[in-house]
Amino acid sequence: MRLRWCRASGSCGPAAETELSVRVLTMVAIYSAVGLRDDELNDRLGKAMAGGSMQWLAIKRLRRDAHEPAASCWLHGPSFCFST
Repeated sequence: MRLRWCRASGSCGPAAETELSVRVLTMVAIYSAVGLRDDELNDRLGKAMAGGSMQWLAIKRLRRDAHEPAASCWLHGPSFCFST
């Protein structure tokens, strides 16, 4: 996914925050690069994307803070979370 991010104040630029507003612009398929992909994360991403027609369009935030998975987590990882 190509993500555009901005601070809550509305300014856009390099982020130091742990939570960013995001908007899905388009989908991109990236093909295997031996040794660079995380098989478990790839499987989880595939399941999240197969969860329903265009559900990924509901993604609104990229979170980088440590938190427990919640209903708003579209794809939750150890160092990131795409949430709705």
